[in-house]
Amino acid sequence: MILDQKYIVGRRPPAGCRSCQNPYSPFGSGSFPARQSRGGRALAEIAAARGVSPHQVALAFLVRQAPLFAIPKAARREHAEANAAAAAIDLDAGEVRRIDEAFPRGRRQSGVPTI
Repeated sequence: MILDQKYIVGRRPPAGCRSCQNPYSPFGSGSFPARQSRGGRALAEIAAARGVSPHQVALAFLVRQAPLFAIPKAARREHAEANAAAAAIDLDAGEVRRIDEAFPRGRRQSGVPTI
């Protein structure tokens, strides 16, 4: 599993980066990691400890370094408010490390969920 925010400011994103192909879908167009997957468990546990949703944790992770940003789709007001609230989540180093470990860098495998 790969989180899209795996590139360095000032460098081009890696080939095959989902955010480059589908910039309108930071959550992977319906392929958000299942709760029972390694990444899904990491996001869910961090979210539960903070009282937020796994999607909010993922969004906070993706936009934690300027100048990166995401514009996730929100069909309802509640979704837009939840997405906006993710900006206030300041993940600590341990949480970032845990997410990085759950979504290791490397070559993307076919059929692997991406958020």
